[in-house]
Amino acid sequence: MAASRQDIKARIASVDSTKKITKAMQLVASSKLTRQRERMEANRTYAEAMHELFDRICEGMGKRSVWVTPAEGKPEAEPVEEVATSQPQKEPEEQLPGQMDVEDFPELLPESGHGEMAEGQDG
Repeated sequence: MAASRQDIKARIASVDSTKKITKAMQLVASSKLTRQRERMEANRTYAEAMHELFDRICEGMGKRSVWVTPAEGKPEAEPVEEVATSQPQKEPEEQLPGQMDVEDFPELLPESGHGEMAEGQDG
């Protein structure tokens, strides 16, 4: 099945258009890469100075590297001791974390009763 001359011309135009788009994308990418490379080179002296500073700090601390190993910086876990008291511990009722009972804070309760607002309070 042979394609007509018009179909071939349309296909060639499509390929040419795709080539132009691809070329434009390559130019943009190249420009971005060049700009980023220039920025990296401009920061090289700063990075080298920071590296030297960290090396000196490590030397002063007697370490070989600025990187912390997993065991460094963590205190030893102290064993937990149970304390015996003269009063028996009552089992707490099942509560959600952060849940409080109103009876634990009587100063917050209105003086006129639980269901009513105290005088001067707006609801």
